[in-house]
Amino acid sequence: MISDYLEGDIETFVNYFEVGFKDYITKNTFYFEISESKDDRIALYNFLISYKGYFITFNGVHYDNVVLAYFIKEFNRKLNRLSSLELTKELKRFSNLVIFDDHEATKWYKWYKHSWTNIDLFLYWARSLRITKKISLKSLGIQLNHPRVQ
Repeated sequence: MISDYLEGDIETFVNYFEVGFKDYITKNTFYFEISESKDDRIALYNFLISYKGYFITFNGVHYDNVVLAYFIKEFNRKLNRLSSLELTKELKRFSNLVIFDDHEATKWYKWYKHSWTNIDLFLYWARSLRITKKISLKSLGIQLNHPRVQ
């Protein structure tokens, strides 16, 4: 049983896509992977359209949610018919559009109404502090001496 509070993050590469979760209450972790060796796309889609709890992220509003909205909205239209490698390339292509703020290409996904409630920790930080200190998730991990930063 999954609680109503999940921490989450996505990773996107041309040959690998992963959505990982950690249950805030039980501390259990689980993930959905799409790669040449594993294809959890159907399980991921079903999870994303049915989860109704809180999704705790760092920059989820402006990145994770947009990419996941693209995955959900385009799943039945085209993504479910692609090979796993074609799918990871397509998700990476869209991820880059989000990163480089291509508003015309991403605007239809930014306001998608997810079934979950997002708690974006990045938005709770003072905007000016983030900008002046150039704080990102990776730099924060390094500053906190996290044992593994990718």
